[in-house]
Amino acid sequence: MMISTLLKSIRLPFLVLAPVCVFLASSLVIYEQTNLNYVVLILALLGGLFAQISVNALNEYLDFTSGLDAMTKRTAFSGGSGALIEAPEMKNWVLYVALLSLLVTITIGVFFYYVRGPIIFVYGILGIFLILAYTRWLNKSALACLIAPGLGFGTIMVTGCHFALSGMHTSGSLFAGFVVFFLTNNLLLLNQFPDIDADQQVGRNHMAIRYGVVTATKVYSLFAILAALTLLIAIISKSLPPLTAIALLPLSAGIYCFYGCKKYGKSLGDKPLYLAVNTIITLLVPVIIATSLLLS
Repeated sequence: MMISTLLKSIRLPFLVLAPVCVFLASSLVIYEQTNLNYVVLILALLGGLFAQISVNALNEYLDFTSGLDAMTKRTAFSGGSGALIEAPEMKNWVLYVALLSLLVTITIGVFFYYVRGPIIFVYGILGIFLILAYTRWLNKSALACLIAPGLGFGTIMVTGCHFALSGMHTSGSLFAGFVVFFLTNNLLLLNQFPDIDADQQVGRNHMAIRYGVVTATKVYSLFAILAALTLLIAIISKSLPPLTAIALLPLSAGIYCFYGCKKYGKSLGDKPLYLAVNTIITLLVPVIIATSLLLS
């Protein structure tokens, strides 16, 4: 029971996003013919995983203590795991997992600070801030809540990880980071649609609450377009190879998700296929780009 609750609280199925981001960063390093140290790669992967575990577990703990868990209508892609509703006596253990995971992340960050210098410190401070502030404070600001996921996974786990692995920033790492930035923001944006009423009751003020689902849908479409444009510009500028254009195919599936947002709005949770497709886009696009880099 204890292990089951902890695994649910860290949202194990969603932890695949961190390895996907590290895969993209490392593939870009290989494509750029920079020496890749596989011990450093494993540490970067562990750092990304424990950072995501920390933010997931802390979110579970805070959502339970705020009462949000009890109000949320859960879907496969939103509303938290509900693990602490089933085992409330485990709430302190979930907090311990969050804090211990954060400590592991910081320890790995200190290693990279000594290896790569003070620039890593910037990524580290931003990452720690996002982990600690996301649920408690950033969710109360529509703009901050909107871009926080992209900063965590696109800016830190792609561009930052590329720097940790290679010791440099390149135009390719910046473009790849921005593609993931827009996709991850859209992932969380759509997952907030089914939770609007519950989130509003505990003081959250994300995009769909503050400006409504119509505006949030427009933001979703804008970010989807920007993700595609970013990839195209990267290819035209030769920052990424032409083969990465294959990733435009799954990106085009955003049209389907946009249609679902427009048609169902707050009821999007009753149509989980749209949320599933949006999740697949977020994971598949970086994987295709990374694979294309290796093949190029």
